[in-house]
Amino acid sequence: MKFVGTNRPFLIDVFNPQYVNRFFGEMLNNEDENMPPLADFKPRSEIVKTEHGFEVKVSIPGVKEEDVKIELDGNLLTISGEHKSEHTDTNINVLRSEISYGKFSRSFTLTSDIDQSKIEAEFKHGMLKVSLPVSEKAMPKTIEIKK
Repeated sequence: MKFVGTNRPFLIDVFNPQYVNRFFGEMLNNEDENMPPLADFKPRSEIVKTEHGFEVKVSIPGVKEEDVKIELDGNLLTISGEHKSEHTDTNINVLRSEISYGKFSRSFTLTSDIDQSKIEAEFKHGMLKVSLPVSEKAMPKTIEIKK
């Protein structure tokens, strides 16, 4: 199959690997000076409603516990840190790397019902779990009908 040229020069031949590879190569390697740099490392998160409140889970494999910081400023929970490269020796030539390294920061806005004095964090096997219990005042109550 041969690509037929058009009178629209702005179209890219998406079936030609040369154009596709160049496009993605420039985008991923950030060769274009006008393009903002891509984020180095953005961990994935999950927010779960539990019986007693909420849990925020952040997947940060390869990150050491001492490289993670959890801050609470008003109702803003911020989890930040750094996934450091193991290749500190300049004599090592990495031939291919699909592992992202760099600093990261994730922020979550909490409801005013969270009991901030009871927030707990646990870090196991590359998974950070922050428990956010709801205050007793905000918990659902069953009201008994008087006879």
